[in-house]
Amino acid sequence: EDALSAYTQAIALAPGNVGALNNRGNLLMRLRRNREALRDYDAALAVAPDNSGTHCNRGNVLFELRQFDQASAAYERAAALSPGLPEAHRGLGNTFFELGQYEQAFQAYDAAYRADPDRDYIEGCRLHTKMHVCDWDTLAAETASLLAHVRQGKKASEPFWLLPTPASPAEQLLCAERFSSDRHPPYPVPLWRGDKYT
Repeated sequence: EDALSAYTQAIALAPGNVGALNNRGNLLMRLRRNREALRDYDAALAVAPDNSGTHCNRGNVLFELRQFDQASAAYERAAALSPGLPEAHRGLGNTFFELGQYEQAFQAYDAAYRADPDRDYIEGCRLHTKMHVCDWDTLAAETASLLAHVRQGKKASEPFWLLPTPASPAEQLLCAERFSSDRHPPYPVPLWRGDKYT
């Protein structure tokens, strides 16, 4: 809430501040206030229509709103402006995957992986989608690479996307623990600081 107030004050002082609009939009998305976030992204694009990051953020919020056609258009615009932007390709892959367009999803995930092979969870997304399109070329080598990265503690795959691979139960657990601690870290302070009950 303090951050939201600070961004709102910054935007009041400089209504065309693209960084503040983007950041407040990102914060509003984290607060699940997606319609308000979309308004901020649209306001940022009115000032800087060629900002690929804003187009990507706009795609993210449209994806959350399940407006997949508009989300894919936003991601495609971001990728056209910045072809090496892995977030745009990954967002496009997520959108195509949600629509059941697995060939296009694989191409998008593959572009994201080529742009940044160490991007969180992209290796697993790509391999899982490759299986969906029955592309078995180099599958054994790519699976071995993914499992090696899981054993190294990397954010290589989401847990359920690892299940169709020959991962051992220990590897599946390691992947799930890594994903859980990344997505749901413990709070730095306890939510309750009152009386303790036995």
